[in-house]
Amino acid sequence: MLTSQSRVLIADSDGELRRQLYSRLLELDVYSDCVADGKAALQFIRDRGYAMVILDLTIAKVEALKIIEGIGELPPERRPMILATTGSDGRPSLDSELVQIVLRKPFSLDDVSAIIRSCIVSVREARQPRGAGAIVSDRREARP
Repeated sequence: MLTSQSRVLIADSDGELRRQLYSRLLELDVYSDCVADGKAALQFIRDRGYAMVILDLTIAKVEALKIIEGIGELPPERRPMILATTGSDGRPSLDSELVQIVLRKPFSLDDVSAIIRSCIVSVREARQPRGAGAIVSDRREARP
């Protein structure tokens, strides 16, 4: 089961989509915060810990890139996974070390739920010790 320790930040200018994602995450016992602009998103990311940020790249392209850069400046253990959403047809060129998943709008809330559940579970599994002397990777990978 996912816990409140697995927080998600929803950064999207579309109020209805924010509400839908927030409700769906609550159904999964994942708590989230919602912001409508890049400035607020950066502040939340700096002040709070998140397992994932759902980032609308069309908030404002400059703002979205600043958010990604801000996440990159965090210590590796504090960096959330980024699930980027975009309405464009082409795949944006983004730092693949920071942006692990890109979804094109419109997307299914069921698909987002499955991705988020898989990602948060894999982060928690990666942080659990696997026995004496085991090497534990902090690389986060999504499993569809």
